[in-house]
Amino acid sequence: MPVSQGFMPIEQGVIMGSATVYYSRKVVIGCIGMHNSLSEGHYGLFLFD
Repeated sequence: MPVSQGFMPIEQGVIMGSATVYYSRKVVIGCIGMHNSLSEGHYGLFLFD
């Protein structure tokens, strides 16, 4: 994503930061859920929703 002269507008930075945190949490929760499910012999892919 091109950023003009290394400067990112505050609004865009906030939106991207929020999205990054949101998806990171979902991935972490999904991985933890899948790990727990695999430990029990089940596949927890549905937890990635």
